Amino acid sequence: EPTMTEQSLSCVVMDAGARYGLHPSWQELQDIADFHLFDIDPVEIERLRQKYSAQHNITVYETALNNESGPLTFSLRAHKGLTSIYTPDSNVISEFDYMQEEQTVTGKIEVMAQTIDDLFRGQEVHFLKLDTEGAELLILQGAANTLTEHVLAVRCEVSFVPMLEGAPLFHDIDTFLRAHGFELLNIDYTGRGHPASEFTLPNRYGKLVATDGVWIATDNRLFKGDPGDVAKRALLMASFLMLNNASDVAIDILLRAATRPYTDLGPFEHHPLFRFLRRKVLLLFKDMSYLPYARMAEIRESYRIIFNSEFPRMSMFFESDLLS
Repeated sequence: EPTMTEQSLSCVVMDAGARYGLHPSWQELQDIADFHLFDIDPVEIERLRQKYSAQHNITVYETALNNESGPLTFSLRAHKGLTSIYTPDSNVISEFDYMQEEQTVTGKIEVMAQTIDDLFRGQEVHFLKLDTEGAELLILQGAANTLTEHVLAVRCEVSFVPMLEGAPLFHDIDTFLRAHGFELLNIDYTGRGHPASEFTLPNRYGKLVATDGVWIATDNRLFKGDPGDVAKRALLMASFLMLNNASDVAIDILLRAATRPYTDLGPFEHHPLFRFLRRKVLLLFKDMSYLPYARMAEIRESYRIIFNSEFPRMSMFFESDLLS
């Protein structure tokens, strides 16, 4: 039976366009967070339900999401993962050989859609992951209240090239999220775009067509209100940041929360999410300690401030129960 502290530190993730299962960035919290996975393909829905049948913290929905409730028509594609409410722009995709076959329309399907605000009214949703082939902005519009009241971070597929007729591009999504209290953290771009020819170096080439963008709630939202709520938001946000290539931002938030008047992270120390985060910080600081420019005094002091305990040194590090 969970304690009140454990209940109060729930981590709720809503995933729109959940084909194939949990996003890799969430795998480490597969047994800790509560996941709500949405898709419209009945075959994929059944596969996901079978895949996660033993995990009661993962719920799969055969529901479309939109900015309003009602019927929604989808265009089916040869590549099942590219099903969309938008039609491919034939002039644009003609520039990309591999897309022409994948984006071939094979039929239509009508599905009833709902908004996130209606589905999760009165409930907290802390993180959104959207990969819905152009419908991301519509889904965000249907989550306006949830975004401003509870959501701490959003991972969203974004396009820089108008491959789908009428679909929003990166700047549309960025403008909407900034207006709702978020700022861009990073994009999952490694320098590899769509190649124009073989005349390229291995790691940086081509045109950037699409990727995932990651947005986080601004400091004004993160650090406002009741100290207990600030502590919970800091722990949730730091965990997300550690999973999304922003360990420096995570540590900064934890230090500011831990030194904020009346804000105490200690009451959550036995919660699985807290232990996950402490383990991630422990491993980060250990890796940092091997760097030639590492300032061990600052590393140890930061660990003490955040976790109110000493950083385990030498053999004590490897004996820590957090590593098991």
